[in-house]
Amino acid sequence: MCQDCTRNYDKWINGSEPIKGAVVSITCMDERERVRYYGSDKTDERGQFDLIVDKVLYGGKNLKPKLCTVRLVSTPDKSCDIPTDFGNGQSGVKLVQPFMVFKDLVKFVVGPFYYTTPMCETPEYENNY
Repeated sequence: MCQDCTRNYDKWINGSEPIKGAVVSITCMDERERVRYYGSDKTDERGQFDLIVDKVLYGGKNLKPKLCTVRLVSTPDKSCDIPTDFGNGQSGVKLVQPFMVFKDLVKFVVGPFYYTTPMCETPEYENNY
């Protein structure tokens, strides 16, 4: 989603526009903090995505959702390409509570995640004194 920070707060928070083709990733670790799975998906015209991960990973290890993080990767929209941490899209969201459990399917819902326009980026200052 693209949030235009030049709007007033109500329009900024409620008037965000979906970004088609933004990339979102999932990284799943093991208890020793090694990457066990990485995958990504592009958002559709509504800004939604599906990341599908098998419950059993390569080597026969069971996936532990609480060790998985979903985050923003990139956007094709050059006018709205600054990732924000609104919704934890930049730092990442841990999979905690399943939204749905059905047979071999466990569904988690995260997001929405947001980008903003370059004019809203907070500059980093150096202490030169």
